[in-house]
Formats: sequence, structure tokens, C-alpha cells
Amino acid sequence: KADASTQLQAARVLSNLALNQQNSDAIRVAGGVQAFVSLLSGPPDNDIVRVAAVALSQLSFESPANKTAIHESDGIPALVRLLGSDRPDTVKWAACALAELAFNSNANAAAIRSAGGVRQMVGLLKGGAHLDVAV
Repeated sequence: KADASTQLQAARVLSNLALNQQNSDAIRVAGGVQAFVSLLSGPPDNDIVRVAAVALSQLSFESPANKTAIHESDGIPALVRLLGSDRPDTVKWAACALAELAFNSNANAAAIRSAGGVRQMVGLLKGGAHLDVAV
């Protein structure tokens, strides 16, 4: 098992690789979506949680298959939870991932709404107020 530093570096590498569609597909096929979603359950101020949100944003860019995999892995409620983080960069990347997931996907938009994401985003628009969300 990798230590936290090695795990963080692997997440960064995969996040960068996800910018290429073939790599993005390979990451999904290898189980990377589920691995990144599971990392979201860590403390929101942890670097690996932020990098996982970045990776999920990049994996979902123009990839319906990856969007579906993230949805089916319960990534949407996990990303919505991160909107309440005290760490602005984590909030930003969770919002970016949710934006990519919602784009051209009614099912993902409904899941975001159902997880309390609309309320959280409106709270952010109103000055960054973080709202507790029951997920």
C-alpha cells in the first residue's frame, strides 16, 4: 500500500493524464473513477481530496462514459459535500467538476439538485456562505 505522499503524487499524475481523452478512458477502465470518488470521503482540507476533485473534473470533460461512471460511483453527492469546505481551492474544483458533470446531462443535473448542490451553489453566490447539506 502506498503512503499518503505517494498516493498524492499518483493522483496528480493521473489528473494530468486525464486531459487526454484516450488516457481518460483508460483511467476509467482501470477503476480510476471509483478510486477518485473514494478519495473524496477524506477530510475536505486534505490535498488529495482537492486533487481528486480536479481529476474528476478533468475526467468528466467531454466524456459521457466518465460522467456516467462518476454518477454511478456516487461522486455527485461527494462533490456537493465538498462545496461546504473551508478550503477555497477545494470548493472551486468541486464546483468545476459539478459543472462538467451537469453539462449536457439531465441525469447528472437532477442528481446535483437532489444532493443539495443548487442550494450550496446559491449560497456560494451570496458571498460564500457554506450550507450544511444532508447527503
